[in-house]
Amino acid sequence: MRIGLITTQDPYNKKNWSGTLHSIRRVLADNFEVKVYYIREPFYCRVFQHINNWFVKAGIQPRKMYRYSIETISTRMNDKFTKLAMNDEVDAYIAVISNVVISNYRLKKPLIYVTDSVFSAMIDYYWYNLSDDTIVNGNKIEKQALQNADHVILSSHWGIESAINSYNLPISKVSLAKFGPNIDDEYLEKFKSNTWIQNNGDASINLLYIGVDWIRKGGQIAIEILKELNQRSSKTYKLDLIGDIPKTVVSDSNMTVHGFLNKNIEEDLEKFYEIMFKADLLLLPTKAECSAIVFSEAAALSIPVVTYDTGGVSDYVEDEYNGICLPLEASSNAFASAIDELMNNKEKYLSFKNNAKNKYEMELNWNVWVKKIKHTLEEL
Repeated sequence: MRIGLITTQDPYNKKNWSGTLHSIRRVLADNFEVKVYYIREPFYCRVFQHINNWFVKAGIQPRKMYRYSIETISTRMNDKFTKLAMNDEVDAYIAVISNVVISNYRLKKPLIYVTDSVFSAMIDYYWYNLSDDTIVNGNKIEKQALQNADHVILSSHWGIESAINSYNLPISKVSLAKFGPNIDDEYLEKFKSNTWIQNNGDASINLLYIGVDWIRKGGQIAIEILKELNQRSSKTYKLDLIGDIPKTVVSDSNMTVHGFLNKNIEEDLEKFYEIMFKADLLLLPTKAECSAIVFSEAAALSIPVVTYDTGGVSDYVEDEYNGICLPLEASSNAFASAIDELMNNKEKYLSFKNNAKNKYEMELNWNVWVKKIKHTLEEL
């Protein structure tokens, strides 16, 4: 079967969408013949977004516009796709986070829409201060994309509920397929799950934070949790920080700032997984989350996770199974208490590690994901 992969981001670049597009393209190519339709936004589109953001920041314009919520841009991107695809011999199309392209889908071939959320769920969750026109048009584009798709696959129950409740999507038209880790097979073989190492009662415990959105991902909260832990515990906790870290955050004896690591660069990729490999816990107090791929990566390496229970998190981190999910109102003190209790209970910690591995093998891997794609294509 020949599949057309529709995307608005380069699926060969491991930086895009945390590497998920790269992994999706790769697993599809392992199971189908794949033709990529990378439909880039018009150049002026991004320029417009930057100007609009500056106007809002400067107080010239009160509310933000979102470039993918402009119907003329959606029409132009779909026209570009249609022109490229209309004479191609493709059996079915899979559009990944590309509602802006498929909202005007006109081809007769089956279409699967894959995403981690819908527009309505992102309002005042990921995206704030949007203009009324942006909200109206964004919802219209999303609804049309959902209607045009023969089937919709979302990566969490939260995403599915949002699609059903906001756009009256029939339950029969939507399925769940959780994302796997963005780890190349060679690294899965190389970096086996780390074991509990405790040479003495003062052995340090390695916490890991990964995030490109410092505020949303709770970077400052992670630092506060580290301070709480080292003030109250007999153990020494250390924290590695990977991602877009503010320049005001600097390394000290218990905290190492690595900054952004580009997975397209072999040296950065090696460093990224070396840091993950020595982590005892993934600490990600994210305030808003659809389906953080780092949760699947942690599961693949048997690393328990401590996070907030928000959005689609609970599909990837089950509270008291492969990690701890605290309510959004939980303080850094509550996080510190939960972490220290866990790390002082060797049996519980080891069960979390084993459960993380099981969750990866049973749910959070790309083989399971592509099986859902195959089954869906057979049913269309």
